[in-house]
Amino acid sequence: LKSYQRMRKLIIFGTGVVAQCCISYFQSIKKYEIVGCTVDFDKIKNIKNFSVPIFPYQDIKKKFNKRDFEIVVCVGYSNNNLDRQKVYERIKEDGWSVGNLIPNYLESGSFNYSEGTIIFPGSKIQPFSKIGVCSIIWPGSVVGHHAVIGDFTWLASNCAIGGYSKIGHKTFIGLNSTISDSIDIGHNNIIGAGTFISKNTKNDSVYIRQQDEKYNLTTSNFVKLSKFGNM
Repeated sequence: LKSYQRMRKLIIFGTGVVAQCCISYFQSIKKYEIVGCTVDFDKIKNIKNFSVPIFPYQDIKKKFNKRDFEIVVCVGYSNNNLDRQKVYERIKEDGWSVGNLIPNYLESGSFNYSEGTIIFPGSKIQPFSKIGVCSIIWPGSVVGHHAVIGDFTWLASNCAIGGYSKIGHKTFIGLNSTISDSIDIGHNNIIGAGTFISKNTKNDSVYIRQQDEKYNLTTSNFVKLSKFGNM
């Protein structure tokens, strides 16, 4: 785990939703200069109207000096984050440095993060917590004090991770989910949206909250009977 460090020029690996959001959130932050995106050559032909230049990954070593540029892995949670791990390992094997995207307001030095971490603005990371390699934390999430987030994890918006909890590697935690204090979540878990976890979980476990049942009235009848919205 590394303490805070200033970024140099950045190349985003990816052209999907994660890459688009990273560019939107971080392009205006002065400490980052996002020079473009990169993907494999065979995936470029279908990409149109992107906001920054796109370079074939096979060619970037000819255009950019590895000593001056870092690659940020902006890949989603496909195969429960395994695809992002593979991209990270490929980039490292090719000799590139892997960069982070961290909002300015989180540069207090009160927590640690590893290379490849992306924390979107609006998240709250409490003191003494640790964020693992290439983990992605979306806006509105809270990581409690002394919590440990494993490598290649994904925290969707508005997750709450209790203090002293540990989240295993390659775990997905869905929208508005809550992990109670001092809970150990196993590796390769999937925690669905709106799920509450108050007991330790084993590796390779899935927790999905059932959808709430449809109320037995149409909207118009419900409004009439309940006087919904009347002030």
